[in-house]
Amino acid sequence: MSCLQPCVTVGSVTYCDPGEYIIAINGCQVYKHIVTKTDPPLVSSPVIQQNDDSYTVSFSVSPSNGTVVTGGGSFQNGT
Repeated sequence: MSCLQPCVTVGSVTYCDPGEYIIAINGCQVYKHIVTKTDPPLVSSPVIQQNDDSYTVSFSVSPSNGTVVTGGGSFQNGT
């Protein structure tokens, strides 16, 4: 048995649709799996602040638990 978010794979059958599954293996082992759909986090509109000859862009992500934000770089003349 393996779990790939948000899917659950038992044997050679993969369950990806949200719902509750009762799975019998070999007629004697019974498993109950619940597959849920996780909504993406909400991202606020960015706020751009000018700092002399540079800019800072900030925004919020909710919920932030488990969220990874990457980025950064240099931009000149709007490019």
